[in-house]
Amino acid sequence: MEEDGYTSLRHVNLAAGNYRKLVLHQRRIVGAILLNDGERVRPITQLIARGVDVSAYADRLLDDDFDLEALLRTARNVKRQA
Repeated sequence: MEEDGYTSLRHVNLAAGNYRKLVLHQRRIVGAILLNDGERVRPITQLIARGVDVSAYADRLLDDDFDLEALLRTARNVKRQA
């Protein structure tokens, strides 16, 4: 869903009892709701704080098997090379 340049991504897993919502603006995560999904809090918080461009991964960010830690490592390496 897109509104005023903001894109909302949602994932609901009733069986696991979790809900994920990310809000993207200008290719970056600017907001998140993670219910019953504590392992994703730290990497999402770091992606927000660092202003990482996640647009290439937007369609997979909420997938259960998407490695947010690997995305953070890649972002760190890119920043060091710059």
